[in-house]
Amino acid sequence: MRVWRLTAVLLTTMLSVTALAQRFNWQSVKPRVSTQADAIHLFGTPDLVQVEFDWKQFLEFQSRPSTASTYSLKYWASPSRPDVALLNGPLGRASSGLIYIHNGKIEYVEWDYCCIYREPARQLWLSDPAFDTRRNGKILIGTKQGSNAQLVVSCSSDSGKECVGDVSVMLMQAQ
Repeated sequence: MRVWRLTAVLLTTMLSVTALAQRFNWQSVKPRVSTQADAIHLFGTPDLVQVEFDWKQFLEFQSRPSTASTYSLKYWASPSRPDVALLNGPLGRASSGLIYIHNGKIEYVEWDYCCIYREPARQLWLSDPAFDTRRNGKILIGTKQGSNAQLVVSCSSDSGKECVGDVSVMLMQAQ
């Protein structure tokens, strides 16, 4: 009986440490350097893969199957997968995440914060002095430079400096 309890305690501790370590995995992504294999290693298999072609490539693909060079790995919040590491994004828990891949490299990562995730993300963004936040027409945009990448946050805005729509965050190569 003691062995069973000790095993359960060790397993629970190991899973907790793993979940905590995964919380910051998005920071390991280096746009235009990290690969699809890196994305799968960090975040697990996606819920959906979206393939994109320009029109000429699409016509060619229809005539004879070839490989897709541009596609997106899509992850979303789901009761069946509550601990998807990618969804612990720069502004906390996100409703969905997308990793855009081109020629085998991660071009950018995007998180959407809607529904119950929108308000906590908005508060975290607007309270962070590291973000340079400005209003551009009816869109509120914030940028934050990192050592390997840049975060760009946006949402619909009312006539003031209030975020009234869903919050979107993009991690891209530093400008």
